[in-house]
Amino acid sequence: MEAPPAPHEPAAPPPPERHPDPITARAPGRLAIAYTRYMVLLAVWSLLLVAMAVWVLGAFATFATLWSAVQLATRGELVGHEPALAALNLVVIMLEAVVFYLVGIGLYHLFIAPIALAARLGIDTLDQLEGRIVGVIAVLIGVIFLEHLVEERDPVNMLLYGAAVTLTLPPLIWLKTKLH
Repeated sequence: MEAPPAPHEPAAPPPPERHPDPITARAPGRLAIAYTRYMVLLAVWSLLLVAMAVWVLGAFATFATLWSAVQLATRGELVGHEPALAALNLVVIMLEAVVFYLVGIGLYHLFIAPIALAARLGIDTLDQLEGRIVGVIAVLIGVIFLEHLVEERDPVNMLLYGAAVTLTLPPLIWLKTKLH
């Protein structure tokens, strides 16, 4: 047990009075509004859960695709572009997971607390986050177009799909340059 202070020693001064924050004293709802940023956590965890689920499913799809390709190769039936198309489909799956992951990490970094990974990825503003997402979406469109280019047999459908990509990509690239 601690001994009481000697009578000749001065006692510790009382703690200073806490004055209310002048900002929250004038606007009591301001503090409540400041804490609503934590509602973003629900979105962040949901997005990260979706990203993880897509990555796990993508990993299973990768093993299934490789197993199928090995079986076709051992039987001597590995012809055409089927394995390459399956691999491109895996790229699309993984890029979709990257979009969910980037959004989740970016929202956490912007609204909750700084994360070194988000800073390394160059996500310090909503515009930069949008720019990263637009970039990944542009790559997704390119990979999906390549997939259609390889498997499409009808030239009219290919022309229409190419026209759709031609109309979609330039605005996305323009938007990315404006956001960067």
